[in-house]
Amino acid sequence: MLGADGRQDLKELFDYIERYWKLSVDSLRERPFDIEECFTLLQQQQIEHADNVYVGYLARIQDQLTALLTRFIGHVENYTAPDLQELGRRLLEERPAVLTFNYDTIIESVIESASGLSDLPEPAEGRVPDDKLSYSLHNWNRALAYGVRFDEVELQQTGTLLEPVPCGRFYGHRGNSLYDAPILKLHGSLNWLTHTSRRVFLDHPEDYETRSNPKNGLVVLKSGFPWVREDFSPPDDDFKWILEPVIVTPMLYKNLGGDRLIGQSWRRARCELSECRRLVVGGYSFPPTDFAVRKLFLEAFEDGPPDELVVINPDPSAAETAASLCHFKSDPVVSPDLGQYLEIP
Repeated sequence: MLGADGRQDLKELFDYIERYWKLSVDSLRERPFDIEECFTLLQQQQIEHADNVYVGYLARIQDQLTALLTRFIGHVENYTAPDLQELGRRLLEERPAVLTFNYDTIIESVIESASGLSDLPEPAEGRVPDDKLSYSLHNWNRALAYGVRFDEVELQQTGTLLEPVPCGRFYGHRGNSLYDAPILKLHGSLNWLTHTSRRVFLDHPEDYETRSNPKNGLVVLKSGFPWVREDFSPPDDDFKWILEPVIVTPMLYKNLGGDRLIGQSWRRARCELSECRRLVVGGYSFPPTDFAVRKLFLEAFEDGPPDELVVINPDPSAAETAASLCHFKSDPVVSPDLGQYLEIP
């Protein structure tokens, strides 16, 4: 539950919801609220309005709603369960392509845990020297796992403060080739942050100003635990430029194309699915409102189904939908939960 400070940090968001949905903070405790509808309204209003002040106000509300969503997701990250640890070991051993719609970094964390800590010495603080560009805290390096290249990469470290490494330097190192089997995060990730042209006033951090940021639009892969702030304020860089999480928030009209990371991930996902012989669908039920996923499956398997289909879901209708979308004519193998699929007692 939110305390008094949390309610104050989200005041503009709560006022906005009360304005359009007539729901007070107390009402929200008792009644369901569709955040997809809220994100969609904010998106459409920002498109339609030319007033920079009003658009800035809408951006602050979107920041607060995004922060609330990411804080919830960040606080429920838990990768110590035996079934997740076993999943990490299997993924590291089998190296399949992974498609996920989750913002969290649980998959990455369990694979890192299975790979073990690296015995390489950490770089010193400041600029990373050329001979340390392939450093990773673990033997499996998540910076090479996403199938896309970031504009900046923060090397993982335990205590030292390292400058982000530009794309050309990082991926130009001979030890930093992307892994063949990617983890494709089709809705983005909490540890992907993009630089914006909005800057926090140093004396009034609740206010924003818009200026020309030379890094505007560049995406940095953050190291360590995903960004979550207790006060719901957006993250910022060393120069107080606001950073936005690169996530596809729940809304009706999702932008999934283009040449940036999300678009690249979706195009790669179609290729991976079209070549897939054994498809495992875990914990996803293909909701009707997420038609982009249905489109992805229908197009990827237009030339033929996979040889084997496994569905991990307690809802039997999920298996029926998955089989239909990938044109699988036989009965899929169904497991009600991850533990049974992995045969963990």
